[in-house]
Amino acid sequence: MVKQQTESSTGNGSLGGGMCSTECQSSYFCVGKALTFLLLHPPTNNLPANTLLRRAAVNLLGCGFAVWEPYLDISTVLLGLLELCVDGDTLVPR
Repeated sequence: MVKQQTESSTGNGSLGGGMCSTECQSSYFCVGKALTFLLLHPPTNNLPANTLLRRAAVNLLGCGFAVWEPYLDISTVLLGLLELCVDGDTLVPR
């Protein structure tokens, strides 16, 4: 009986566990959308193509891909990364 209560209170390994799983999943979804926005937003004066914020978003998407993958549109993210690679030649000084 105690083992069953412990398993149900931990959420059986679900994200966020137990009672807050819906809240945690929605915040993961919001962060995933924000990272995708930073990746795909066209360069402007406020958010140039080569900024620390955009680099951090790419780094988080890359290093934490297993975490963000269920909350992202993968094809859109891959296309955005490919666009950055194509435009990267113009950002490298010669």
